[in-house]
Amino acid sequence: MPRIIEANGLRADNPLGFMAALGIMQVARRVEKLPAVKLYWCPFGSSYAARFQVATDLADEDFLKALISDLSNANGRAEFLWAPAIKSVKQPQFREVLMQADDALAEWLSAFASELAKDDEDFVEATPLDMSVSAQKFLDGAFKLGTSLGRSKGKRGPTTFDSYEEAVFGPWKYEDDQHSLGWDPSTLKMGAFTFKAPTALANTGVRAAVWLAIESLPYFQCAYEGGLATTAWHVKKGTSEFRWPIWNEPSGHEVIQAMLGWSELVSAEPDRGEMAARGISAIFGSAKVKPNKYLVTLRQTRLVAA
Repeated sequence: MPRIIEANGLRADNPLGFMAALGIMQVARRVEKLPAVKLYWCPFGSSYAARFQVATDLADEDFLKALISDLSNANGRAEFLWAPAIKSVKQPQFREVLMQADDALAEWLSAFASELAKDDEDFVEATPLDMSVSAQKFLDGAFKLGTSLGRSKGKRGPTTFDSYEEAVFGPWKYEDDQHSLGWDPSTLKMGAFTFKAPTALANTGVRAAVWLAIESLPYFQCAYEGGLATTAWHVKKGTSEFRWPIWNEPSGHEVIQAMLGWSELVSAEPDRGEMAARGISAIFGSAKVKPNKYLVTLRQTRLVAA
């Protein structure tokens, strides 16, 4: 009998929570113990929370253990080893990696960048979800996070299971020294509102949630349409906003891809009649901003349509 996993830690009003839920769908594609997993959203408090329909009578604990089992391959993930940072890659290098990639790696590479030159040195144009600045290295950071989660023993901190339990079932405690990569507006540290300079403050994040959100990146493909175009991004007059739908029927990987690629998702005024016909309850958005030269982040979520 199918069973519902109530993932109350993955809330729809936080872009990191939405991405982490999609990351679980991507992991499930690789894990034999998680066949035919489907995702939908239920009202929870003032927002929505993720629900996973699993094909077998799988206990919550076993669901987490199945997700964690995928970490055994973390130190060999080619998608995070081909370069330390996307933004430092030039077009010829990117083309060479693409030409040698298998289908799985090519899916990741197409989510990382497009071969658009952004300046005279012909660098690739990185996905807007890469909000790294200064010395931050997006791919290297992802690799280190995955491998550290995979070898966590819990002697001086939470075990890997504890971290996944917090991320999926909540509540999020924000006790990890983990950067949220600009995807969690609640972790934004603005200098005018902190007792120290933001650079002197420790990170406060939810490391398993960030890792699962990284796993979601293949859903957000980059393409060329007179400039960089990325799945689920509304771009207009120099501004960009990440958009995501909330749906009420259990949906598999292909259906989720279709909803994320739906043109109305990124329109100025999404058609509410079409939303209802597709089973979409709401559309949320979060604008990408650069408040200073050291910070790029998503702003607090807004309800675009319901």
